[in-house]
Amino acid sequence: SAVFLRPDAKQFAADLWARRRGLVEPADPEAARDESFRCSRIQCLPLTEDAPRLAAWWTRRAPSAGQTALLCADADIVVVRAALRFPCAAPVVLTGEDFARGGSAEVFRVRGGWRIDWANDGRGSRPWTRGRGGEPASD
Repeated sequence: SAVFLRPDAKQFAADLWARRRGLVEPADPEAARDESFRCSRIQCLPLTEDAPRLAAWWTRRAPSAGQTALLCADADIVVVRAALRFPCAAPVVLTGEDFARGGSAEVFRVRGGWRIDWANDGRGSRPWTRGRGGEPASD
């Protein structure tokens, strides 16, 4: 089943993603989240050993050294809207810069780690994305 870390944010996109992947949406999204994550207004930290252990930082303000250490301590994947100013030993770290470049991301477990599929990679070349001369528009 799907677990939404921020059930009140971008609900349409979350619903669409869950249906596309054939995931069952929980009847009580907040209760489902609270079984696996400890969330506050600015972050979510994993509570269980269920993979992937995901930690997230929601604000655009960069986390302090202590906050970064807490985010990275028990996570396989760390998602941070801001840029990280301190080292993070998590296997996968996704920052605001990554999302600005790639759009939304889906993470899949593969042998030996994780694969990330970025939405912008699958958009393709369409007439409305072309620049002058018929070439795709540059970023």
